[in-house]
Amino acid sequence: MVDKLMDADEILLNKCKNLVQEKLGWEGSESWTNHDFQVLSEKIQEATGVNLSVATLKRIWGKVKYDSKPTITTLNTLAQFTGYENWRTFKQSQPAVSGNGNGHGHINGTEHTMQDKAASESTAKTRRLWRSGLVGTALCGGILFIFLYGFRKGPEKQIHPAQYAFSSMKVVSEGVPNSVIFDYDASAAPVDSVFIQQSWDERRRTQVPRDGRQHTSIYYTPGFFQAKLVVAGEVVKEHNLWITSGGWMALANKEPVPVYFKDADFRKPGMLSLPVSRMKENNISFQPETPSLSYYNVKDFGDIRSDNFIFETEVRSDYNEGSGVCQFVHISLLLEGSIIIVPLSIKGCVSDLYLAVDDQGFDGKKTDLSAFGCDLSQWVKVRCEVKNGKGRILINNELAQEIEVHDSKKIVGLVYRFQGTGSINAVTLSSQDGAAKFEDSF
Repeated sequence: MVDKLMDADEILLNKCKNLVQEKLGWEGSESWTNHDFQVLSEKIQEATGVNLSVATLKRIWGKVKYDSKPTITTLNTLAQFTGYENWRTFKQSQPAVSGNGNGHGHINGTEHTMQDKAASESTAKTRRLWRSGLVGTALCGGILFIFLYGFRKGPEKQIHPAQYAFSSMKVVSEGVPNSVIFDYDASAAPVDSVFIQQSWDERRRTQVPRDGRQHTSIYYTPGFFQAKLVVAGEVVKEHNLWITSGGWMALANKEPVPVYFKDADFRKPGMLSLPVSRMKENNISFQPETPSLSYYNVKDFGDIRSDNFIFETEVRSDYNEGSGVCQFVHISLLLEGSIIIVPLSIKGCVSDLYLAVDDQGFDGKKTDLSAFGCDLSQWVKVRCEVKNGKGRILINNELAQEIEVHDSKKIVGLVYRFQGTGSINAVTLSSQDGAAKFEDSF
C-alpha cells in the first residue's frame, strides 16, 4: 500500500529533525521529556546564538498540536544547528522533492527510476562495445582527453591569509542587545566561498559576498565569541569578540527576543531574586510550559583560568508547580570558546541532568548524577575547584563528581539558569593562588 504523500517541506523537516537527533546521540523523540527539550534549546542557542523556546521545539517534534508551519527563522536555526548555512542550503543538499499538485510532495522516485533504466541500458551497451572492440578505442579517446585537459587546467590558486582583513566593532561598549559590525576584505578569495563565523562553533557561519565589505549581526545575550573569516573552508583571519553584560542582568529566555528585567526587579538585599509575580506581569505564562530565567554576569574577572580556580555559590529554586516540578538549575562558567555546566534538580529528576566540563559531557541517562539531586526549596551550596587540571564538584559540601580540565582557558562569564525562577545568595570566583578574585554578596 502506498503511504500517504507528505508536504515537501514536511519531508525535509523530518530529515532535518533526524540530523538533530543524530547530532545529539539521543534515542527517539518519543521518550523525550520536557527537560530534554530544555537542554536541546540551550544547545541550539549555544551553537547558533538563536533561542528556540521549548514550546517551539515541542511543536516541531509533534509533542504539541499546532497547525501552522514553522517560521523561516526556526527552519534556518535548525539547519544551522545541523551544520548548514541556512534552510535553503539544507534543501539544496537533499534529493529533489516534487509536488503532486495538491500541496503534497515526495522524493522524486521517477527520476531515480529513469536513471536506473538508463544505467541498465548503458551497461548492456558497454558489454556490446567490449565485444566489438570499440571500448578500447573509447578508452584511448578518454585518456587523450584527460591528458590534454590536464595541460589546459592551471594550478589551483593558493590562499594567503596576509591578503585578507577582518575586524569587528560593537555598536555599544557593553550590554545587550548589541549589534556587531564586521569589516572584512576577501577580494583575494579564489572562489566565491566566503563566510563569517560568529564564534568557535563552525555551525555559526553566514555566507557573505566576496566583494563585500561589511556584515552585521545582533546579539541578544552576552558571551564570548571567536569570530572568524573563512575562505574556501580555511580560516584566514580570526579575533575574539567579547560582549559583556555590564554587571548582573536578568532575562526570561523567550524568542525571538528575550524579556529583560530592570535591576530593581531582581536585586534584593543580600541576593538576586526575581519573583514569579514580576514575570507574570510581563505576560510570561508558567503553564503548561514552564519558562526559564537566566542571570548573566559576563566581564573581565582577571586572570582566572579553567585549570586553576575555585568557584563557590548558593542557589535556590523558587518555583516547583506543574511542569516546573523538577526545579532544574544550570550554573555555567563561560570559558574562552567553551563552557562548564553544573546541573541541579530534585532527586527524582537526575536522569535528565547533563554535566558539561569543557570538552567532556556526562549524560544523566548514562551516568550516575544522583549526587546533583537535592532539595532546591532550600539554599544549596555549590563548589567547583580545579588545581592543575584536576578537580571536583561538591554539592552541600559532599563530593558529587571528580573532573579533569584538559586546557587552560580564561573564565569570562557566569550564567545561572532556573526553570521558572530562582535566587542566588552569594558568588565567589578566584584563582587558586588568590591573585585574582571576584566576590559578590549583593
